[in-house]
Amino acid sequence: ILNQLAMAHENRQEFDVALSHHTRALELQRKDPDADKRAIVSSLLGISNGYCGQENYSKALKYAKEALAINESIVPPSDVNLAMNEAIIATILHRSGDAKKALKHARRALALLEKSVPSDSPNLAALLNNVAMMQLGAGLFSEARESFDRALKICAKTLPEGHPKRVTMEQNLQRIIEME
Repeated sequence: ILNQLAMAHENRQEFDVALSHHTRALELQRKDPDADKRAIVSSLLGISNGYCGQENYSKALKYAKEALAINESIVPPSDVNLAMNEAIIATILHRSGDAKKALKHARRALALLEKSVPSDSPNLAALLNNVAMMQLGAGLFSEARESFDRALKICAKTLPEGHPKRVTMEQNLQRIIEME
């Protein structure tokens, strides 16, 4: 319940209150020897998200990496949660300005996600779009174009013309074409 309450505060950009609830949930979970490890991961990622919202990227990264380490010990190697953990770490690193490490984690997230979801998954399209933005930021224009193009092809199959996500990806691809 504490994590659900915290997420409601996150949605309102009330990161201090959200962090307090996530931290309290984690404290209680760590005191319980039978605590569900997935619930602990959820609390850790909530704390990470709260710190990211406050732009405290070093603390956000610490908690996201701890969540990844636990997930690696409890889920199979092709589990979608590992891909999401890697994507969260990539986003934190990207926001903190570490493009090289961000791309490393984003590529790892992409490889994991490609093994765990269908090739036309909207989640895959969203991650490809994020990877492309990181590649663009790193000056890797041809790679970014390829990632944007793949994301758009998925969206063309799964989203109707004019859908906001599809329009955004079309605009992203057009921008990169104009930059080349």
